[in-house]
Amino acid sequence: MTNGSFDLIVFEKNVNQIAVVDDYGECIAQEIDLPNKTFYMYYNGLEYPVKEIEE
Repeated sequence: MTNGSFDLIVFEKNVNQIAVVDDYGECIAQEIDLPNKTFYMYYNGLEYPVKEIEE
């Protein structure tokens, strides 16, 4: 806890989706995983500023 409020850890999963034409000429969605991010948030008395945690 910081300043009487809970600290938060937020995990962000990033995925990019693109359209691809398969062997039959059908349009399909293909997902590409991007690097995930982790954020640490603590209450400073006014707000929860976001600080990214380097992994």
